[in-house]
Amino acid sequence: MAEIIKRIGDEIIVPVSVAGVYDMYGIGVDVTYNPAILEPVMDGENLYIEDRGFLNNPTILAGIKQDQDGNDIPGTLVIAANMPSEAANGSGDIFVIKFRALTSGTTDILFDQEYCNLFDENDSFPANWEEQDNLNILQTAMVTLRIE
Repeated sequence: MAEIIKRIGDEIIVPVSVAGVYDMYGIGVDVTYNPAILEPVMDGENLYIEDRGFLNNPTILAGIKQDQDGNDIPGTLVIAANMPSEAANGSGDIFVIKFRALTSGTTDILFDQEYCNLFDENDSFPANWEEQDNLNILQTAMVTLRIE
């Protein structure tokens, strides 16, 4: 796990990447972080997400994860990118998430393995994708931040 040192007020860019996929039409991820140390950067009322072009102009939906009663779950983002103009193949960055450092301390930015999914054109995890391909999206966001 990489350690990145930042200062209060700095922005931290976290890429969401895949490796070795084919016929990929979408991705869904939950990202966890310590909300006392980091805040997601907003673009107006929406979470700032920068499309990196891997999924050929997808629809990206993102926000703070909510519980079954509709209450925000602090420190958890839910992000989905789907419905590209054509399937994606290979490896690359799908999008990046930006955070801002609020205070000093140490925190991890992690993908919740239980809620990371890749999708084919039928909106299902294809049986012909190897399990380790799905895990490749986890490795890029396993970051430890130390804010000074």
